[in-house]
Order: sequence, then structure tokens, then C-alpha cells
Amino acid sequence: MTSLLDEAPALWRALTIELDKWQQQFGGVPLWWRDDDAQTYTPALEQLLKINRQQYSSTLALAVIPAGATNSLARRVQSEPRCWVLQHGYRHKNYAPATRKKCELDEDRPLAAIAKELQSGATYLAGLFGDQFLPVLVPPWNRMRSDLLVHLPAWGYWGWSGLGPQNTVPGLKVAHVHIDIINWRTRQFAGTGQVLGQWLRVLQQQRTSTLPGKSPTPIGLMTHHLAHDDRCWLFLNTFLPWIEEQVTVHWQLPMALFSPARR
Repeated sequence: MTSLLDEAPALWRALTIELDKWQQQFGGVPLWWRDDDAQTYTPALEQLLKINRQQYSSTLALAVIPAGATNSLARRVQSEPRCWVLQHGYRHKNYAPATRKKCELDEDRPLAAIAKELQSGATYLAGLFGDQFLPVLVPPWNRMRSDLLVHLPAWGYWGWSGLGPQNTVPGLKVAHVHIDIINWRTRQFAGTGQVLGQWLRVLQQQRTSTLPGKSPTPIGLMTHHLAHDDRCWLFLNTFLPWIEEQVTVHWQLPMALFSPARR
């Protein structure tokens, strides 16, 4: 059987060279891992937790949909000391018209209705998961109305997480994800070359844009365990041990990423 390490060999080599630059310049690479759409206990969730728990030194942030979150999910997650819970919207329901991209926290919805749902969801998750829940908003489809961020601190949120470059907001911690292993048009693994290309581009951009004496922004891996095919799982089981052999990986604790600064 062909190993993923035999696919796109030029990109594996280029990544090795880039990671060596990170080791020399920063003493390693800061990474964090966010998995979206959790609601209940499933075999796919168990597979995800096994990778996080037994095989690597990673820590995991589960973006949980409050309206569907079950006791079975809470019971399973409570036994995972390296797992935290973030809030993935409220229902993960699309309210945008057909002419716009899918969005739950859409600009056409009343702000008061959004606030009520989000705060209700945060209260529910806090009761379900206790200290493992962090009041951090992960918008479904990684998008939301542009004026929502400024209200989040007053609603009790510590931070938010989307996809792509950082957006800073006073009073709100931000940690985004950058790597998506799924092709959502086919709902399959995006391909070794495509995913490695994402890693290479993000690593190069973050390294070259980090000012001297400053720490680089943590790079975020995004997964969706319920949508994984066999090659998604194979990639995680191949790439995660591989990168730890190439460079010192500083896995970022979600609690440390999002906890408000002490005054």
C-alpha cells in the first residue's frame, strides 16, 4: 500500500526545509487544533480523541453546537484532560438567502435574536462541560455579520475563532485556524498535495511576516471528524507524528490561547 509520504514528494521536502527554518528562527512551531461540529458521542469522535490522547502530544479544542449537544458527549469529553470545548454558534443553521454564502449569524437577523441564542448556548455548554468549556465563539461556516465582534465581550465571551488571517478586537482574544483537510465540494480528503501546499504557504507567510523579536502567530489545524473519510484519518495519523519528528512542536493550550489577560 502506498504511503502518503510517497505522495507529493517535492512538497514533503519543501516542508522539511521550511520547518528547519522555523526551528532555527523560533525554536519550533506553535500549533493548535480545532475540530468542528461535535454534538454527540460517535465512533468518529472516539477516533479523533484516540489520536489526540494516545498517539501525539497535541491538545484539542472541540467546537460544539449547543442546540444538539448531548450528555453522552459531555461524559466522554470529561475523561479527556487535553480537550476543551468552544461554542460553535447555536444550531449551525443557515439563515442567509440563496444569493449569499451560508451563515447562521447573518446580517439580516435581528441582533437581539442572535444575542439571545448565543448567550443561551453558552450557558448550556457551561453547565454541560464545566471548566472544560471556554466562552469562545466559533461561527458556523467561519463567518458572521461584521458588527457582531464588538458585542462579544459584553456578552461574556473571551474570544473567537474563524478561518484565515487574524482580526483583532479590543477585549477579545483571537486564534484562527488556517489548514482545512477537506474539499467541501466533494466532501472528501482534499488531497495530499493540496493539504501540504496549505501548510507550506501558511508556514512561509507566518515566518516572513513575523517581526524580529516577536513570537509567531499559532497556526491552526481545522478538522471535522463527522465528515472524515479514510484518507482524512490516514493524513492525521501520518502528518502529526511526521511533523513532530521534523521540528519542535509547541502545542498551544486552548485555555492559554483564549484566557483573558489578568488585570
